[in-house]
Amino acid sequence: MTILEDVKGQVRFNTKLLQNVLEKIEATATCNENTEVDLGIEFPLKSLEGLQSLEEQLECQETTKIMVGKLVCIGGENVQTCVRRILSFLMATPLATQLNWSGKGAKKGLSTTRVKDVIMKTVRKNRFCTGATESEIEKFIKDWLRYAKDRDGGRREREEKKKKEQRNISEDADHQEATL
Repeated sequence: MTILEDVKGQVRFNTKLLQNVLEKIEATATCNENTEVDLGIEFPLKSLEGLQSLEEQLECQETTKIMVGKLVCIGGENVQTCVRRILSFLMATPLATQLNWSGKGAKKGLSTTRVKDVIMKTVRKNRFCTGATESEIEKFIKDWLRYAKDRDGGRREREEKKKKEQRNISEDADHQEATL
């Protein structure tokens, strides 16, 4: 009787392995098919209007599936790189600087969008990130948005502006001392 139970256990294990292999093959096929689908949107999105247009299209579940399939192809070897690569594909820096997670201040919140849902689904479909928690993915989205202003020369511009202000303050102080 124990031999029969062992065989049944092995069959269950092999079935699970085969299902995992089949899912990965289907994901690859989906990746290849969906890269050719045109949603009529140019990526990376550059404005809030473009984001709103994508949001409206994502109301359709078929479009959401297509978008997830398209983004799965971007890949990444861990949750952080996967999230960063997806966001870099989706959004240009000018749009990213107008967003934050919660929508505080004058910025739009990403946490309540369908785009966020697509990102979550896509990351979890990545073979290296299947066990990613919502909290993990959120953390990397928040970080990517937080540091958007540093990309594309933003950090360098701020440093140059700061140096220029310090020079102006120094020159003003020198000028005031000279007039005394």
